[in-house]
Amino acid sequence: VPEPTCSDGIVNQGESDVDCAGPCDKCGLDSGCAKDADCASGNCAATNKCIPQPTCFDGIRNGLESDVDCGGICIATCALDKTCNRRID
Repeated sequence: VPEPTCSDGIVNQGESDVDCAGPCDKCGLDSGCAKDADCASGNCAATNKCIPQPTCFDGIRNGLESDVDCGGICIATCALDKTCNRRID
């Protein structure tokens, strides 16, 4: 039986997806992951897939936003019918 490697096309040796994470390079987007450190983006979703880092322009309420792409760390303030965490959001 050959020794496991980071190019054998098999999930082994602590990898979270085929030939990535564990002792191998970090995984790319849409690859399987168990923790943020498994992903090149540094972002492992609750679905155990590597996803891009949140931005204030991705159409998703994520990161430190108060609502979708507004408030919190985003420059854009939230509309009156949106959620806010602070008066300045």
